[in-house]
Amino acid sequence: MAFYMSNQLNKDKNHDDFVNIFDAFRHGKKYIIYGLILSIVASIIYSLNSTPKYQVEMYLIPAPVNNSSDFSGIGAIGGLASIAGIDINSSGPLSPFDLFRSIMSGGDVAKAISDEKILSEAFPEKWDSEKNKWKGGHDVTYKIKYHLSKIGLVTLDDGNPDWRHLRDYLKDNIKTKKGVDNPVFTVSLRHENPVFASALLKKMLVSANDQVRKRDQNRSLINIKYLSQRLATETRFEHRQALAAAISAQERTLMFTESGNPYAAEMIDNIYVSGKPVSPNFLLNLTVFLIVGTSLSIALCFSSYYRAKVKDNDN
Repeated sequence: MAFYMSNQLNKDKNHDDFVNIFDAFRHGKKYIIYGLILSIVASIIYSLNSTPKYQVEMYLIPAPVNNSSDFSGIGAIGGLASIAGIDINSSGPLSPFDLFRSIMSGGDVAKAISDEKILSEAFPEKWDSEKNKWKGGHDVTYKIKYHLSKIGLVTLDDGNPDWRHLRDYLKDNIKTKKGVDNPVFTVSLRHENPVFASALLKKMLVSANDQVRKRDQNRSLINIKYLSQRLATETRFEHRQALAAAISAQERTLMFTESGNPYAAEMIDNIYVSGKPVSPNFLLNLTVFLIVGTSLSIALCFSSYYRAKVKDNDN
């Protein structure tokens, strides 16, 4: 009997809750309708005022020069050279291609490619296209910072972007993806000007290639000098053999660094540019605005209903 009464009470409670929810929606239906309309209008306004951006992608693979048969024996030579206590690994623990990927969006690349044309396209909000110069930071905020800098509280920034700003821009906007079952390395950027984005990616490719090339070139020159000095004083035959092989390997590396071919990475196809803007995404924006607007409308709907209910009970 007690069990039956308990079940009946639970059913009555669930029924009351359902009635309350139904009444709340009926009482505040105007809020939901207004919320839906405002969400749709807000998403349209937001999308129309957003700057259209194109997807630009560059596809890279390791340069053939670093996968050729000339490099296939360097590992064995390195093992032989280690007998004489010599490390001839020119790229350290990373291959030239791995090193290329790690530095592509770094400060050295940003410093190398940073010029007024690149910076003005990367930071259009700070560039005065009519006067063809930077807008500068001489506003109220700048004046406050100027006086604070006089007493050493802040560091004054003239507001004009430089390679440091470009470095941060690359880190925030350049996206990379490594192929799962293939060596293809994808570098992408979304920008309102696909011509600029394409030129920027190409400059990054050339700069990163040159930096890896110069790094290996300098290390090879140092290694050759050191190995030659060791060879001049070494008397044991097997060590002299290892030293001569190591010098030969370093000379081959030096030869490849001095060639005009891509050293660490090269493009396998033309840069891809989307046929139409990929941003703003009207459907995504509409979905987000509808979810947020509907959630706020429902919350307002229940709040209004329970306030009215409390008021009625008080009366």
